[in-house]
Amino acid sequence: MRLHFCETFFTTAGSQVFNVTINGTQGLNIANIKQFTVPANASGQYVITFTSVTNNALISGIEID
Repeated sequence: MRLHFCETFFTTAGSQVFNVTINGTQGLNIANIKQFTVPANASGQYVITFTSVTNNALISGIEID
């Protein structure tokens, strides 16, 4: 699974900070495109949780392969 992030509002670093968790596994580091290797849960689902730290979370695209 790849998540695409694009800042479309703020112009300064640290203005929009959030955490991403997929099926209980939190992504680490900063990326414009962040790849996660996480299997689907027992129901065959991917549960994606965004936890805002500063301002609101923003996702620009999701790829599932």
